[in-house]
Amino acid sequence: MADAPDEVTEPGEAIEADPTALLRLVAFGVLAVVLIFAVISNLGSGSSQRSYEADKLVIEWAAKDKVRSVLRDPDSAQFSGIIAKPFSEEGKGIVCGRVQSHNGFGGMSLPQRFIVTDTIFMIEEQAPLEQFSLNWGMLCKPS
Repeated sequence: MADAPDEVTEPGEAIEADPTALLRLVAFGVLAVVLIFAVISNLGSGSSQRSYEADKLVIEWAAKDKVRSVLRDPDSAQFSGIIAKPFSEEGKGIVCGRVQSHNGFGGMSLPQRFIVTDTIFMIEEQAPLEQFSLNWGMLCKPS
């Protein structure tokens, strides 16, 4: 059983304040406010981060679909080095990467770079090299 306090205070009698208890109470209050602020901030930024990631997946999927549409064997397409940069407008952005697929001889082609935006669609082998290189340099830098 717990030890009883040495003195019992009567109702209306003054109790001496413990300065360390007051300090602990203030510190706890400040910590609680900081934690609440951190949670609220994290919830807000988390939803925009999820939205950004979802936008990236949407434009990446659409770009891969577009690239597959011009390949000899679209089912064999293997993508790598994907950089997806969504714009604020839904479904629009820049997607760059590399693709390889089966060629006409049944073997795998060498990886070819590609660029897909709402106005540009280029695959390295099918575009003038100078024009492709210029667009790649401007659009496909990692963020």
